[in-house]
This record gives sequence, structure tokens and C-alpha cells, in this order.
Amino acid sequence: MKKKKKKEKIALSQEELLIFEQIKEKIDNKGNKKEISNYILGKMGKSESLDLAILDILGKTPDKNNIDIIKSYILTNPSKKTLKAAKKALYQLKLKGIKIVEPIKIKTPTPLLKIPAIEPSFAMLDSIDPTGSQPLLLGIQVPKYGTRLTYAVNNFQTGIEKFMSDFISRKNIKNIVDNLKKEEDYNFFDADPFHTAFLIKEGIEKRKERGMLIQSEMKDLITIIDKIKPFREKPIIYDIFNEKELKDSDSIRALNRNIIDFFLENPLSIGILLSEDIIRKYYQQTIEIEESIL
Repeated sequence: MKKKKKKEKIALSQEELLIFEQIKEKIDNKGNKKEISNYILGKMGKSESLDLAILDILGKTPDKNNIDIIKSYILTNPSKKTLKAAKKALYQLKLKGIKIVEPIKIKTPTPLLKIPAIEPSFAMLDSIDPTGSQPLLLGIQVPKYGTRLTYAVNNFQTGIEKFMSDFISRKNIKNIVDNLKKEEDYNFFDADPFHTAFLIKEGIEKRKERGMLIQSEMKDLITIIDKIKPFREKPIIYDIFNEKELKDSDSIRALNRNIIDFFLENPLSIGILLSEDIIRKYYQQTIEIEESIL
């Protein structure tokens, strides 16, 4: 008869044991979930033994909050051993009936001489509608996990309205894009990935300013976006027009006929139009200013 393999005992120092007992107490007391998450994540990443012990207790305690803690820990690029333990903990929670809203496909990392950077692989935009809303797609290549595909509708005044984000296989990305075009009647065009990432981050921040719920998927995506280098800090319009002129107090004069014509005629810039009615309004005012005898 084959002997059952004994579970390897995790050796902790006195200091680590004290921290672990405090974490167990916080998990058992079920206090403020945000405070518990921040406390636990603040103690992780410093000792592999302590991380393994924490992941073990998280996997044994059926609580949805534990899934968010484990997923946030995975994004910190842990060691091969703790990554395996995190995968096991997620599986244990799933067996206990805890629904994993955003499953993470964890693969054993291949040894590399240089860790590849997190970088956006593609982006697509549709034009802004009269209400100021714009559909967008962003694909970000994340080492060890694949492509993180984000679909959102962002309003330039109120922020993110619709939001879905998950790790998708390359084979399924085309199907998702084609379905969105068909079902939502979108006319997507290729866009600057860094600008699109900027729009998503700005949209989530506007949503937060309005006191709206920030989903865990949004927080995870911001963590990934913040690691993109180089990251765009200004809207793409400043690559085309002088920032000082557009911010000048005499802004109507800055929007001269050449700029208006560029917006209306260049199909690649349609995605950053507010609305044609507003543009034409300024266009008419610009003509009146230029033709005025004053």
C-alpha cells in the first residue's frame, strides 16, 4: 500500500509566529475587510515561510475577501513556491463554494535571464457619442499570465460607465472584438495603447471622485497600468496641438479653422471629438472673430 505523503511543516521564527497568530486572530474576528486585507498584504512578501503559512490559512478559511487578498499577492510577482501555494489556496476556496469572479490562470514561470516588462499590446477606440461616452478596448501583456483584455465605456465627464477586464487567450480576443462590433455596432479603430491606458486610469479616478463603487477588477487593473513604462501622463491631443495655446484664456482664437478642419477630416482623431455640434459652434465663432473689424 502506497504511503500518503506527509505534509511539509512550515517553520516560522518567533517573530513570524507572533505575526501569524495576529493574522489568524484578525481573520477569525471578521472585522473591517479592507483593514484586514491591508494588514495581511503589508506582512506578506518579506518571508517565504510566513507567506506560505498565511496562504495556507487563507485557503482554509471560506471568505470571499481571502480571494482578493490572494489575487493581490499574486500580482506582486512571488516566488515559484509561493505562487504554487497561492494557486492551491484559490483552489481550496473554490472547493469550499467561494465563487471566484475573476479566475487567474497561474502558470509556472519559465526561467528567464530578464523579466519581460508589462506592456500594452494593442488598443482600439470608437468615436465619442453626443453624451461624451467612448467605448474602448485595451490589451496588456502581463508576464506569466498572458493578455489582460479590458473593455470599457468611458465618459469624459463622469468616468467609467461599463467595465469588464480579464485574462484572455489570444485565440479568444478576436472573437470578443468581433462580437462587440456586431452586438454593440461599434466602429473600432486602432489607437495609441498608452493613451487608452491613460483614459481608463483617468475614468476610474473620476468614478472614485463621484463616490461610486470601485470594483476589485478596477483596482487590479490600476496596479497593472501603474507598472507600464513609459506611461502617458497627458492626453494625446497635446501631441498634435500646443498645450499652452489650447489652455490659453483666449481659447476660442486657439481653435482656428485649421484645427477644426483637422478634427473633422482626420479619421484617426474622431475618437477625441467632444461632438460635431460643439466643434461647429466654435468654428462659426472663430470665423466671426477673424472677420470682425475690431
